[in-house]
Amino acid sequence: MSASSTVGTESSPETATAPSETGSTWPRGVLLVVFVVGLALRMASAALPERLLTRITVDDAFYYLRTAQELGLGNGSTFDGINSTNGYHPLWLWMLTPFTSVFGPGTGTVRLLILLQAAIAAATFLLAARLLLRWLPPLAVALGFAVWWLTPISVLSSVSGVESSLACLMVVLLITAAFRYVDSPSRWSAVVLGAVAGLAFLTRTDTAFASAAVVVWVVVQVRTRPLRTLAAQAASAALAGLVVVLPWLVWNLATFGTIEQASTRARPMVLWQLQTGDATPRFAEASNAALSYLVDDWLGDLGWSPLLALGAMIVALWAWRRFGFQKGQTRRLLLLAVLLLGSGTLLAAFHSGVRLLAREYYFEWVRMAVGILVAAAVAGLVSAMASTATPESRTARLHRANLCLCLLTGATTLLASAATVQYLRDPPFGWQMSMVEAGRWLEEHTDPNERIVSFNSGLIGYFSQRPVINLDGVVNNASLAALEERQLARYICDSGAKWYVDFDPVVLEEYRPFLGGDEPRLNLDRVTTIRGDGADRYGRSELEVFRLSCGPP
Repeated sequence: MSASSTVGTESSPETATAPSETGSTWPRGVLLVVFVVGLALRMASAALPERLLTRITVDDAFYYLRTAQELGLGNGSTFDGINSTNGYHPLWLWMLTPFTSVFGPGTGTVRLLILLQAAIAAATFLLAARLLLRWLPPLAVALGFAVWWLTPISVLSSVSGVESSLACLMVVLLITAAFRYVDSPSRWSAVVLGAVAGLAFLTRTDTAFASAAVVVWVVVQVRTRPLRTLAAQAASAALAGLVVVLPWLVWNLATFGTIEQASTRARPMVLWQLQTGDATPRFAEASNAALSYLVDDWLGDLGWSPLLALGAMIVALWAWRRFGFQKGQTRRLLLLAVLLLGSGTLLAAFHSGVRLLAREYYFEWVRMAVGILVAAAVAGLVSAMASTATPESRTARLHRANLCLCLLTGATTLLASAATVQYLRDPPFGWQMSMVEAGRWLEEHTDPNERIVSFNSGLIGYFSQRPVINLDGVVNNASLAALEERQLARYICDSGAKWYVDFDPVVLEEYRPFLGGDEPRLNLDRVTTIRGDGADRYGRSELEVFRLSCGPP
């Protein structure tokens, strides 16, 4: 076995050939083990008992499933069958519409949804690995991808029921299109790059941060080419992206008078009210919130403990500076990974500072960038160290490096997999089991046409299959308007709802500043308290079911 079959030397951008192979397949076998273990963990999530299954699938996933049902039934873009909404990322909703039409509602569909996400995550891994293996040795890729693919936060985010896994796939396709354009520049490859960026935007709006990082990387790579040619190709890319996203933006503007999704501002408005007494973001408070998140939580949300994540980044940067990697694909990959990580950090600052809401599944593509960074840094470090050795010691040094990489990958796989299994045994969102039971209670005790109002309405609406009107504005533009006008109590009374279901008193206390002068009209008579088997409280409240009536204006 030649040492070059594992670590080897890197190629130049001009040759762009993968490290040479001499018949040895075990390094790729290590990468395959990482892939299989990660895929098995994701697929196993679909087989969890319902009490755990509904804790790994976030409430927003059921907004998607219910809205997709209504869209498939021909009722338009609505969660409750009554009110229109744009509170979603469209590509994921469009993908789920035929899915829900074929399989219908129920827990079985949720399991199939997780399997669909596992398949998307697998495609993401394979496409990213295929791209990196053109230039990096398999063991370096295996270690980098173990750092990304196997961590609990990555596994749970990629089977959360929302668009995170699809967004990560789109970022991989965007990176692939960027390499194709840089290596084979043409107007057509520019069009493909722009179109993929547009599709990524439709998958998750904030992938615009990833697109910005990729654009900066492309500009660095092609900066010496004729300006006129680059301008024409840039215009083609921009036009292609605009063609992809324009119908969605025009529909929003024509239907709701804005291109902004309801889900973008609904919850942040309430959080700002609770924090500052004003629903409008303030620069000083936003900066402080972003800084606090970046210091306290960001490194942990990248998948590993903050100390380990920070240490890995410091080692990577030290190695880059110390050994001055050969000019080649490793250097290009490192630059791309650093740019993606930087743009992801800006994204985290935006969500935590401006929106006061940074959820782990927003950042799956950023965690993938960490994996690429580790893979490229390890490959470049070993290659640079080998290049400083004498011919007699080079082979022995590379063999030792291969052994170390194999052991590190194995240890990472074991530790991350064990942590993920522990998370799957006790997932977050323990209160969601009560929401499932509330949905089933409503299905049994209410008429199919009786209207229900709720702030946390995803699981309740899906499992009741009743018209559950969303009050927090995430998937109901009418209630969002009522919140902005601080007339939510009037909206509730005008809705014709007979039931109110939520975690109280904590939820109504949060929204009291938005109820308005009609709050005294609301009459809530408690019917039952629901607590799923082993479910947690939400805040300090149980899930309550109330009969709702309204007094005269």
